[in-house]
Amino acid sequence: GLRLAALSPELRQQFAVPDGVNGAVVTAVDTLGSAAGHDVRPGDVVVKAGTQWVTRAEDFEAQLAAARAAKRRFLLVGVSRRGETSFKAFKVPNS
Repeated sequence: GLRLAALSPELRQQFAVPDGVNGAVVTAVDTLGSAAGHDVRPGDVVVKAGTQWVTRAEDFEAQLAAARAAKRRFLLVGVSRRGETSFKAFKVPNS
């Protein structure tokens, strides 16, 4: 799993997130989780989950819950690092 936080001015500065990037910043990554396998790191910013833009951690959690409820195996997640966005298929946990 991921630990996400609102992208405050302090976190934006701490992780050197470019001004044009908005979303939920990754503050911690479970080394055994799906995100670690996709090279997601603290300081990366989740900008999209499924078809929805992410502006706060709750947006990501809602999309993950919707994918779980729909019994999807994967959730496409847009992750920005240093202003470059890539998309990764995260495995949806069962519970």
